Amino acid sequence: MRFEFPKGVKPQTYVLSGTDANGVKASRQVKIAFSDGKFFISGLASKSPEEVYEGTYSGTTASIPSFQIVKDADGERRVTKEIVK
Repeated sequence: MRFEFPKGVKPQTYVLSGTDANGVKASRQVKIAFSDGKFFISGLASKSPEEVYEGTYSGTTASIPSFQIVKDADGERRVTKEIVK
């Protein structure tokens, strides 16, 4: 569970483009930081763009596990069932 980037890593801004869950092409700015085979990304959730999700990467393949605990906009914790389709 992460609500901010880990200490010692500096996120960089990228543009993420793809197709959303409704089949609509979309682009948005995200912040990504890399550390020891893991990456941390914010800007995926349009309702809570400050949430930081943790994933792993190897070569050109990245994975973000489901069921991460994050905060809603009102500060309540919730479990994400699906982050990216």
